[in-house]
Amino acid sequence: MSHIQCSIGRHQVLIEQDVLSVRIMGPFLPDAATQLLQLADQQFREHGRVFLVADVSESDRPGQRRGAWLLAGRVWAAMWR
Repeated sequence: MSHIQCSIGRHQVLIEQDVLSVRIMGPFLPDAATQLLQLADQQFREHGRVFLVADVSESDRPGQRRGAWLLAGRVWAAMWR
């Protein structure tokens, strides 16, 4: 299985077909959320589904705005600490 590694600011992203694995490093701001959702949308269009797995162990505590983008679309996510 092939994969693509990229970054969104300090955050690390691994794309493996319909799975996006992201490691959140520090604050997760609206611009980064927008870019991540664009990647998710691209993978959804290509594969018909997309799964998002986020490692938030090195992220800053979430603020009120940070969680709001998850409500904007149909996103399934698994997060662990």
